Amino acid sequence: KADNEGDIRQYIIPAEQLDFKISSEDFSLAENQQEAIAKYIEERNHEAFDLEKAPLIRASLLKVKEQEYVFFLSMHHIIGDGWSMELLVSEVVEAYNRLIQGKKVDFPELGIQYKDYAVWLNGALQQAKHQASEAYWLNQFEGELPVLDLPSFKTRPLVQTYNGANIS
Repeated sequence: KADNEGDIRQYIIPAEQLDFKISSEDFSLAENQQEAIAKYIEERNHEAFDLEKAPLIRASLLKVKEQEYVFFLSMHHIIGDGWSMELLVSEVVEAYNRLIQGKKVDFPELGIQYKDYAVWLNGALQQAKHQASEAYWLNQFEGELPVLDLPSFKTRPLVQTYNGANIS
């Protein structure tokens, strides 16, 4: 989302402000049930996400028959990669299994957001890249530098000046 200066920024909305709902659809009486479910999933997958409006994830519970459902989950790649999706699916399965066993679903609250880790990692990588780049160029320009004599229509003045102009 763009801030007041027009720069793109990431905003994390507090969970209590997030309007995320799992929709439910009943396909138990549908003709060509598998085709109808596949069509629904395909249509939902082709719906564009609005990157300026949360949530960037969708979920549906599709009723196949009594006590049989298909769980559909779609999320924009900007909020998760393959590893994140694997973790999310494993937590959904774990929550489902706990509920089936009549146990409480209680995941610990995260002490750090992924974005905090990403900022730290990016800073460390940039610092390492900068140091390697700085060392390379200091090595390249070590010692006496030759005068760069490029072809020109004008002859070089005898006394070097730093006169110049600026054209917009």
